[in-house]
Amino acid sequence: MNVATSSKDIEILKFRYIKDYYKYLCKLTPELWCLLVYGPDDETLIYENIYFSYNDALYNYNHFTKEGIE
Repeated sequence: MNVATSSKDIEILKFRYIKDYYKYLCKLTPELWCLLVYGPDDETLIYENIYFSYNDALYNYNHFTKEGIE
């Protein structure tokens, strides 16, 4: 289990599994969102970032690829 799926304080807004990684768009507080990306085992964190805007977080969630943000 990873932080996104095991924490009671994090609300998962979007989730997607793409071949060899999992990505989560999470709401931390009413003013903070984060993008978490885990490897194929869904436990190894490979990317994380915190955003002050939902729109920024959503944009990066939609544009994240294994090579990084497009």
